[in-house]
Amino acid sequence: MNDFFSTYGVWTLIFLACFPRLTLLFGNFMFGGVWWWLGWIFAPHWLVAILSLPFYESNPVLVIIAWTIAFFLSIETGKSAHKRNKKNHEK
Repeated sequence: MNDFFSTYGVWTLIFLACFPRLTLLFGNFMFGGVWWWLGWIFAPHWLVAILSLPFYESNPVLVIIAWTIAFFLSIETGKSAHKRNKKNHEK
């Protein structure tokens, strides 16, 4: 069985949540082609959520939390970008 904690550990989980780009770059994760690098550059939390899918059977809560974080951070990033864009047009 493919268990996240036996493969990576708690510290990896904490660093993936706080510093996804650095952890993905320097951690022991698979590297992909163009799509992996585009995910790393533009949407690191979505990349973490996608990479969590193999652990669904052993740790479904972690996978659901990873997808929830990716979803809500995307919404929050969109809101802040919209505010920043609106503020720049008012000047």
